[in-house]
Amino acid sequence: MLRPRLIGLFMLLIFIASCNNKEAGKDRPSVSASYPEKNPGIRVFYFLSPECPLCQSYTPLIRELQEKYTPKGYLFFGVFPGNQYSETEVKTFLHDYNLKLHVIMDTDKKLTHTLGASITPEVFIMGAHGQILYSGRIDNWAWETGQKRLKATEHDLVDALNAIDAGKATYQKKTQAVGCIIEK
Repeated sequence: MLRPRLIGLFMLLIFIASCNNKEAGKDRPSVSASYPEKNPGIRVFYFLSPECPLCQSYTPLIRELQEKYTPKGYLFFGVFPGNQYSETEVKTFLHDYNLKLHVIMDTDKKLTHTLGASITPEVFIMGAHGQILYSGRIDNWAWETGQKRLKATEHDLVDALNAIDAGKATYQKKTQAVGCIIEK
């Protein structure tokens, strides 16, 4: 019970630090710590890499889910772990793929380690009190590194979002992400 609250507090501190970092703010993609009125506590964190082909391939679905759930008060974040990508590269990635995610440049990988992210794309849905409601893959389109189906047959993230939105507790809460490894 204490760990989810610590994660929520930790993430709030990251948002505050990101918003107040004036030196990095010159070229910083938009970061917001404000919450809409509906479902103010639901946050969706996509761990992404501009160079990962799967991240690039999933951008239409990421955009579609954000368009569907943002009006309901969900907040969507793109987390870019490590320091191998500049803020300009991240902005270019977001622009090229028409993503309007709030951005967290996790250069020291504190958020990455706290949540246990190890793959891009990997997603975490966090509730109002810092509890992890879902973690893992977006769907099963890529079922193994380098192996893809013609189309997904299991839609884990969509199922989780739909269940959470409907107030249902019956959905798969954890799956194994497949994609590009986040370097330690």
